[in-house]
Amino acid sequence: MTDGIKVWTTDKARSRDLSLLLPVQNAQDRLQTCLDQAGEALKTFPGRVEILVLDRGSTDGSAGLLARQDMTEVGNRSLRRIHLDENATEGGALRIGLSRGHGKSFAVLGGNLGGPPACLPLLLAALDGGADLALIRVGSLIAASFACRADPGRAVGAASTGPDHPLSALLKLPLRTEQITWAPSEHPGADGGFEGFIPFAPLAWSCSSCRRRMP
Repeated sequence: MTDGIKVWTTDKARSRDLSLLLPVQNAQDRLQTCLDQAGEALKTFPGRVEILVLDRGSTDGSAGLLARQDMTEVGNRSLRRIHLDENATEGGALRIGLSRGHGKSFAVLGGNLGGPPACLPLLLAALDGGADLALIRVGSLIAASFACRADPGRAVGAASTGPDHPLSALLKLPLRTEQITWAPSEHPGADGGFEGFIPFAPLAWSCSSCRRRMP
């Protein structure tokens, strides 16, 4: 859980003004829960939060659920749906979100909302600590949920082509990267673990410590 984690600490924190990207496709059964939990996880976040729901042609009522939300900005929070073709890949949807988001940093709950929103404070704390890219590691795999600063995020969003996930492109850049090991047993309020992993070479992520600053 995120209770007791002090993550919004400095006036110059690099995660101020956040674009939260939620790629969805027929995820009506967990979309509202995800929005509610994301709001709770970011409740004390001091900057603006722009939530972009990247809807890949959902046919299950997700669009109607979003239409019933208050889409206007309330305080420093806003919610916007971007309608995409049903054939759009998650990677393609995220590239659009990275190119259209206005935040100074991006956070992604990937895997069709497979990443619990409770991971958001941990990812953003890594950016506040100086990382350019923050990853969640589950076992030997890297999850599709991540956070990055705006400059590399927008560059990848504008330049990437094809079906590749933007995280693949970000990992090829010389960025200060921090990985956070996620153990579901340590986060009992997160409704389990992650879905939608991106498998990279396990040897590249073989450290056993909870956090590791990559060169």
